[in-house]
Amino acid sequence: MSGDENKIDLDFTAHFAAEEVKSEKIPAPEKVVLDPEFRIGTSKLEADGFFVAVARRNLAGPDLPEDCHVMVVEDEPVTNSVLQKVLATDGFKVHGAFDAAGLGQLLTRRVPDLILLDIELPKVSGLQILARIRKHPRLHAIPVLIVTSRADMSDVVRGFALGANGYLSKPVTVENLRAVLRQILGALPRKP
Repeated sequence: MSGDENKIDLDFTAHFAAEEVKSEKIPAPEKVVLDPEFRIGTSKLEADGFFVAVARRNLAGPDLPEDCHVMVVEDEPVTNSVLQKVLATDGFKVHGAFDAAGLGQLLTRRVPDLILLDIELPKVSGLQILARIRKHPRLHAIPVLIVTSRADMSDVVRGFALGANGYLSKPVTVENLRAVLRQILGALPRKP
C-alpha cells in the first residue's frame, strides 16, 4: 500500500475548513435503564406502527476481536450518549462523534471494528459518509449499522445498496440493537 492509501481521510476536511473541530464531550444521561424494551431515540415511526430491523453478517472481516471498538455517529447528544452506554455495558470500547468531521478525527486515531451511523447528520449525510467509507482502501470492510429515524423503503434500499450491514429504525430497543449486532458481528464481545 502506498502512503496515500494508509491515510484515513474521508475528504470531509474541505467541507469544514473554516470551522474549528471541537472536542466531542458527550453528556451522560443521569440514568440509563438497560431493560431489553428500553427505547433509544424517539420517532413518529413508532406511533405509525412502522419499524425496520434488517441485518446481514459481515463476511469480509475477521472474527470479533477481544478488544472490539465501535464508533457511534449520532448528532442528538442524548441518543449518542445512551447508545454509547448500552454498547459499553455490552463490552464494546466506544467512541462517539456528532458529525462527519468528528468521525474523521476519530478515524485518524483508530480504525474501528464497527460503526453505528445516523443518516440525518449536519452538513454531510450518513449515506454520503457510508459511500466514502466503502470506497476507502483501509475502511471499506468495516461493518456499518445505520441507526436512524428514517425508515422509508427507499432509504433502506439505498443504505444496503451503498454497503450497510444493517439498518435499524428509531426508536431502538436494547434487545433489538443487540440482536442486530449479533447478526452483523456473529457475537457480542465478552463483558468486562
